[in-house]
Amino acid sequence: MADAIYNFTWDNFTDSPPPFRCQLVKRVFEDIINVLLCCCGIPGNVAVIFVVLRVPSMRSVTNVLLVNLAIGDLTCLVPNVIFYFCRALDSSIAASDVVVGIVLLNILGIFVSLNTLLVISLERYLAVCKTLFHRTRFVNRKRNMVVAVASIWLLAIMLLMPYYMYYFLGVDTHEISTYLYLSDFALVIILMTLSYSRIIITLKKTRALGSMRVRSSAVREKRVVILCFMTALLSTLCMLPWVTLGLVQVLGIYYQLIPIHGWISCLAKVSNFCLQANSCINPYIYNIISSKYRRAFREAFCCEGAIMRHRSSYLEKQSPNTSECGLVSESRPLHRNGIGEGRDTANSFELRMGRQSTCRIVVDRRKHFDC
Repeated sequence: MADAIYNFTWDNFTDSPPPFRCQLVKRVFEDIINVLLCCCGIPGNVAVIFVVLRVPSMRSVTNVLLVNLAIGDLTCLVPNVIFYFCRALDSSIAASDVVVGIVLLNILGIFVSLNTLLVISLERYLAVCKTLFHRTRFVNRKRNMVVAVASIWLLAIMLLMPYYMYYFLGVDTHEISTYLYLSDFALVIILMTLSYSRIIITLKKTRALGSMRVRSSAVREKRVVILCFMTALLSTLCMLPWVTLGLVQVLGIYYQLIPIHGWISCLAKVSNFCLQANSCINPYIYNIISSKYRRAFREAFCCEGAIMRHRSSYLEKQSPNTSECGLVSESRPLHRNGIGEGRDTANSFELRMGRQSTCRIVVDRRKHFDC
């Protein structure tokens, strides 16, 4: 996709084509890498959509936005797989109109993914910093979620219009398209940085000044924020080569401030690989960071029942005659005089400590099975 954008820009601003001397082995190697990235990303994003739809506990606002992010990634990956397989069968397809549709779908998916990351950061900001507004005005109204998702796709289509006008109407919109996606990327980065900075400050204050219940809620929010932040950070890093390619076009081709050499074709290749890697890594980030996603994946793919039965049988074998967090014991009456009172107090203290140690053992066993 980045190659196609790069070629269209170069052909309009230079008299000679770029030094593209790619051998057949090099092209086959690049196609193999691209197909492997697509084959890793498509099942992962489909699995995310399937898990959120099947597991009721996963139907939250953030997960709905992550599903929209997965759909945007599939919009990038699926057309690429079709293109690579068609080009392997017929090499002349690279010069046909099929490439135009694939390029437009790729750019649409990139804009959808980028703007979805922005909406996720704003939603997390409302959830952590404006909790009352988030619960009363945002979460409990499905219309707001529909409006948010529809706005993401509408904005992506609007940003795609200059490319559409160039390919289908012949209007020279190369500069407008470059400035649009550079401006969109810069705006998203600025707003996400401000949102996550404010979230981190609020969580630190909550943990320092809040009650025990508020602190536990802050810990849960922190886990969700870490997941969203890592997704946004890695996506931003993967999009940097594409943005660098746009900056090189602006500075070297439009304003001629820097010299343009053959290394720009290598940058276009790297940009293409990074964009496809960005579309396939998100499901793996969810499973690495979030234990809730791992449990949901096990439950969605019919593995949770076997794990629960194995856990219960293990606990019954270890403690068949005791309850989960209790000990069967006899209580002795407390004496109010001298030594007896001290002994009974010590015995009751030992009994309480024994119960706490039993609870710790059971909790450790649960953690062992949850990992």
